[in-house]
Amino acid sequence: MHSIVFNYDKNSGIIGNSESLTLRCAYIISDFLATAGTSFKSILYDSIFSRVKLEMKVKIIESRLDEELKILGATGEQMIWFIKQHKKLKHPTPQEIILYKKLEKNIESIWKIHHESMLKKLNNTGLPQLEPFLLYQEMGVICVSEEDAELEAPDSYPISKILTLSFGERADNDILFLTIEFFNEKFYSQLTDNQKPLYLEPVFTFPNLNALNIEELKAVKSNISKTAQPFHEKVNEWIQSCMDKTPEESRDFFYNDILPVAKLMNDAIALDPILKHTYNKLLSNASANVLMGEVPISTVWDFFHHFKVIPPESKKKLDKLRTDEAYINKRIPVLFTKKIPALDDLETNEDESANDSNMPISTRKTLDIDE
Repeated sequence: MHSIVFNYDKNSGIIGNSESLTLRCAYIISDFLATAGTSFKSILYDSIFSRVKLEMKVKIIESRLDEELKILGATGEQMIWFIKQHKKLKHPTPQEIILYKKLEKNIESIWKIHHESMLKKLNNTGLPQLEPFLLYQEMGVICVSEEDAELEAPDSYPISKILTLSFGERADNDILFLTIEFFNEKFYSQLTDNQKPLYLEPVFTFPNLNALNIEELKAVKSNISKTAQPFHEKVNEWIQSCMDKTPEESRDFFYNDILPVAKLMNDAIALDPILKHTYNKLLSNASANVLMGEVPISTVWDFFHHFKVIPPESKKKLDKLRTDEAYINKRIPVLFTKKIPALDDLETNEDESANDSNMPISTRKTLDIDE
């Protein structure tokens, strides 16, 4: 059971808190997890951008903080030219060194403010706290080029292939895991009966997992591992059933085979001491459900288009597939996170590109449970 959480455009309607919550749910219940698209850059933001070259810092500052750059009395292009010319000098004069160091200090001063501001904003989503999962290969990355979303190269995959689950040397047990925005009323209410899931059931309930740190998430996953294994095995069979069997057969398998093992796993989740402590610590029953169901693949494409995740070139390719016999009636198994009323502050604002939630985000590095 390989869960894939996809997000591409940083200005999409999928908010960071929602994506972080879904990644955490997926980590706990899956064999393996991958973040697809460009969100890995938000997870690795500090590691990536704390080591960028001075020229790149100038480019980023110029694109985001143009007014601050003007204070230095030169354009970004002029500064980059000066930096490159200085680096070519084998024996710079003391005056040239002083001038370069002064410029470097000013650029670094502006960069520090920008970097710390961005990191604070991202930390509020809970995404950077997931960095250890990537560093220790407990989470994979399916990259998409920011310059060309349909580029197929050794280090990137086209969005159209990711959303048709036909990319690279993928496993047969890949399954998309969608964020809470799927149930946003403006999107879900406009779906016709033929576009909605063939069947859909809640299977797991979690507290606000964004309040847990990495060690706690690992401990929860370990605590429920015995009940997770039979669930993973049945999900793998269900994924295959959705591809090979009739809708009626895959539905019967879901209700007769998936739901019983999912209930056992959910019972273990409910008894987990860390999760029980999280409910108590938050002084509420704030929680999110994980749902499973079978969905027309075109509905998944509609979801990502509605929330402005996919660019025009990818939409164009996917639209062509809508008349392809292989995809007209194609359905796929999907997992979802869904908020309950206590998580209203996770609601997406479709008029804004990002939305900071007031949900508590863990910054602790140690386990925190009552004795």
